[in-house]
Amino acid sequence: MAIRESLAYSKDLITGKLKEVTKYKPTGYPMRGIFSVELFDALTGKKTYEAKSENRITPVYANAAYLDAFCGRILNNSVDDVVTNANGTTNNPCRCMLLTDGNVPEDLYDYWTWGNIIGYADLWNTYSGSDNLRGTINQSETTLVDNLQANSKLIQSKTRHFVVDFPTNAANGTFSSIYLMGGANTYSSVYYPGYYNLYNKITLTSGSGANSICIDDNNIYNYVITTSGSTTLYVIDKRTYMQKDNIVLPFPVYAMDYDKTNEVFWVALSNGSFKKYDKNFNLLNSYSKTTPYTLSAVSDICVTDAYILISYRGASQNGTSNRAAIAVYNKSDGTYNKTIDITSFSYNYISLSRLKAKGKVFVKVGDSTGTVVVLNESDLSVMSSTVGNIGSFTDSAAFQNYNYYLRWDDDTQLFIRINTSSGSLYAAYVVPAFAHTLLASPVTKTSTNTMKIQYDLTVDYVYPLDMPAH
Repeated sequence: MAIRESLAYSKDLITGKLKEVTKYKPTGYPMRGIFSVELFDALTGKKTYEAKSENRITPVYANAAYLDAFCGRILNNSVDDVVTNANGTTNNPCRCMLLTDGNVPEDLYDYWTWGNIIGYADLWNTYSGSDNLRGTINQSETTLVDNLQANSKLIQSKTRHFVVDFPTNAANGTFSSIYLMGGANTYSSVYYPGYYNLYNKITLTSGSGANSICIDDNNIYNYVITTSGSTTLYVIDKRTYMQKDNIVLPFPVYAMDYDKTNEVFWVALSNGSFKKYDKNFNLLNSYSKTTPYTLSAVSDICVTDAYILISYRGASQNGTSNRAAIAVYNKSDGTYNKTIDITSFSYNYISLSRLKAKGKVFVKVGDSTGTVVVLNESDLSVMSSTVGNIGSFTDSAAFQNYNYYLRWDDDTQLFIRINTSSGSLYAAYVVPAFAHTLLASPVTKTSTNTMKIQYDLTVDYVYPLDMPAH
């Protein structure tokens, strides 16, 4: 793929400090987006800081546009209205702007939106209120421009110039990334960003009463403990989605994860102890629960290169509250390492998913506010935490409902999710942000600043009935 250079910069207009970063972008891409960020002294109105950076635009919307045009319009198959369905009620993958502290590189093929939320804005409807995260679109300065050939009236491209204003109370903090994405459900005309939306790829055959998931190199297992204490594994090929013969294990399985590196299964029991089995489910070792927390209910187990993680609800060490927590054990010998508090109070199912390719662990608490925490796999420090929502911030009930349990599969880049009440099983995409830019340097806004963010989205114009070259 041919590439071109794009210069991103950040400049402090008071100190004169300048940082420039060269980015490399594919040529011939039909869309290009450029962000600029400006900070102003709230008292004098003088500009104190500016930054400019070109973003990456995800290529998956080419698939969505193709399906909508050919399956939707030409075949009259409204089921494949992908742009609408993937982006919730807004029908627009460029509906909302999101500012985060995620210091991650731009990746055309990254499904994930990274970082703590610093600010956001609806790019189409104005907002007036006291939300300390939300800015507003400046309708008078936002334009749509036809870009013409020199000395001609022929349109080369069209540019939507967005201008978003943040008052002194909003988006205070330090952000490194700017994302554009669809909008989430809301009870007003001003939308929230669709953070961690899911879009179903296929509904899978599931076992009656099964309530958990494990994924190995080839299969998806959802399983249920029988009345005799044995466990029935319902087996589905994870690439063809064809159902295979069930497997009956002569021992109870409350939660199970597969270690691809060592080709072993790790199984958590309801009392907090755990066991290691080989790939044929022969017992290799048993480990006892040694966390100092009073365990109330085990939720899930997750295996990394260094650790065994068991999520649970239980009383904290001082016995004063129920915690959504993760007990961490060293994988080398099964000894207790530490406990990570996720939220201060929860009765809900806490599912764990290793994002091995990203070096992260994804934690879904399943409370009504949709709490999501991302841990760095190396030391299990918290990279980001969305504790409580920013409105109904996701169109996927999977993050707001304790009945849903999730397991990420790095091989297929899909979430396998199950409704533990109905046993319904799905393979689902994480809907990627339409665009992401990593600024040359992090930007810090305070209550003494107002901020203006401008975004130019340029799309090549194609005269629709021109005959292709022949």
